[in-house]
Amino acid sequence: MTIKKIAVLLLAVVICASVLASCGNKREDTAAETLAPLAPLDLTKRNDYTADEQTVAYLAELEDSFFAVYDSPVGDFEYTVENGTCTVTKYNGVSTTVRIPDTIAGASVTALGDELFADDEILQVLYIPDSVTTLGKNLLRGCTALKALHLPLTQTEDGAENTFFIGSLFGAERYEDNPRDVPATLKYLELGGSCTSLDEFALFECRRLELVKLPESLKHLGDFSLFGCESLLSVNVDSLTSVGEYALSECRALTVLRFGKELTTIEIAALEGCSAIRNLTLPFLGGSAESNTYLGYIFGAKVFDLSAGYYPQYLTQIEILPGCEKIDDYALYECHMLTTLKLPDAVKSIGARAFSGCLYLSEVSLPRDLTTVGDAAFFGCRSLTALDFSATKLNELGVNTFYFCDGLTAVVLPDTLTTLPSSSFAGCVKLASINLESVTKIDKNAFHGCPAFEDRD
Repeated sequence: MTIKKIAVLLLAVVICASVLASCGNKREDTAAETLAPLAPLDLTKRNDYTADEQTVAYLAELEDSFFAVYDSPVGDFEYTVENGTCTVTKYNGVSTTVRIPDTIAGASVTALGDELFADDEILQVLYIPDSVTTLGKNLLRGCTALKALHLPLTQTEDGAENTFFIGSLFGAERYEDNPRDVPATLKYLELGGSCTSLDEFALFECRRLELVKLPESLKHLGDFSLFGCESLLSVNVDSLTSVGEYALSECRALTVLRFGKELTTIEIAALEGCSAIRNLTLPFLGGSAESNTYLGYIFGAKVFDLSAGYYPQYLTQIEILPGCEKIDDYALYECHMLTTLKLPDAVKSIGARAFSGCLYLSEVSLPRDLTTVGDAAFFGCRSLTALDFSATKLNELGVNTFYFCDGLTAVVLPDTLTTLPSSSFAGCVKLASINLESVTKIDKNAFHGCPAFEDRD
């Protein structure tokens, strides 16, 4: 664990210890309990790259690398044709931009020979058609000026000894040599073909890649497949159904990740070290909808109460996609920097301590189908100022639900809620407005430390 993670963890422990100590205070006096003010949150990094015009323009320029790139002249290639398929054996051209035709002499181009572009020091843009299923050895060795590459992926068989890793095209014998042999000039990689899985270690430590475009057919990222792509600014992950261990770990420049509703599993530490992520979209919180249901898991925390040391420093916005019906216990436990949380209307329950310790959470959408909020679910959410449950079906609150939400000033309860349990709003020292017309039972200390409502206890 890094020194930074240890420091964050110790801070979390100190905060929780002080709050829990106050929670256990059994004094009978009605003096308002207060905590030290929160330090101002620097939100200069809150916005994602969609608001950064310069970065958006740069990524668009990279993605346009293949725009208006037409097939290179057939005369630039030597080839053989057999059984209706073509193998390109040699390139004789001198262009900085090459697009291999998908058919030559009426035959589909399916194979590229060994060392086809070896030592071509002027080649900058190469488009290999998706018709190609066989790539020769050392195909791009010594291509030190290559900036953009369209590469068809071919499906490897289960158990195959020689799975794909990009360095093999550049002369590397092991995936560990990717950072040495893949040219630092390569910024944009567009993967094509109909492959459904990206092999383990495929793009391992391709440290200068800035944009990776995955094919829509791709459903799985193998373990460590994009590990250490530390300059990566953008990768489309919305069509994935599963993500392997450490698949995107140490992608330190990523600020936005938007997974799609088809995602079913994310393995442990898939996003560990993705320290710049600010905006995250998921269909669930944790490893899947059924297991390891706390967000820290995908950032490397093996247990929920260590999550604070693993979250990205400026993870401020999270959106959960429609289809999610519950937020489990400890789901976002001590996600301190989170400011905005979007929940779908289908969520029926929020678990115990689900958002406990989200110190800077100020905006949370409350689902229409919500019926249950667990014990201490919003414990210590000190930046919440108003909550409106009127459109929900809420009928059950746990104890200590809003304990020490000391920035909370107004709450609107639905007609379906009739009981306020023990310490539900304890320590909400600024609470000035709450409707209680439908509430028939208020348990002891429900408003302890709330000057405006303590006489209701």
